[in-house]
Formats: sequence, C-alpha cells, structure tokens
Amino acid sequence: MKKKWRCKSALIYVFSFTILFCSCKPATKLSAKEIVEKSVAFHGGMELWKNSKSLSFDKKIILYTKEGVIESEQTQHQKFDYDQPCALETVKRF
Repeated sequence: MKKKWRCKSALIYVFSFTILFCSCKPATKLSAKEIVEKSVAFHGGMELWKNSKSLSFDKKIILYTKEGVIESEQTQHQKFDYDQPCALETVKRF
C-alpha cells in the first residue's frame, strides 16, 4: 500500500511541477519606444505632455560605502519652468 501511495505522490508532484512551469509565459521585452509610449499614456497622453509649462519631480540620492553602509542620503525636489509648451519632437525619433 505504501508503495502505491509513493507512486501516486510522485506523479502528483511531477504533474504539478510540469503544469506550473509550462503555464508560465516569458516576460515580453519592451523596446525603448514602447516604454516611453506607455509612460506618456499612463501620465495623461502626449497632448497633456506637449501643453505642459513645467516639469517637477523628487530625486533621492543615497551614497553607500564599499561595505554597503549608507554614508549620506539626500532628497531633492527638482522643478523646471519654461515659457512655451514643451516640444518633444526628439521622442518621435526612437
């Protein structure tokens, strides 16, 4: 009886393992253009981006020692204002 149970357990294990790995899809690779397009779409679309008059973001800088210990940490808020709406013709070249 124990031998039969071991055989069934082994078959269930192998079957589960096979289904798990055969059903996974490999990650799709995105091109630089696709990444930029998805980012622009996620943040309101190209028209909103073209009509913006400023750009701001937070930046965090962490300096580590060679041992991996934090030596210094800095957070900055960056803001760029411009008179005319942003022209993103270079994005189209990707």
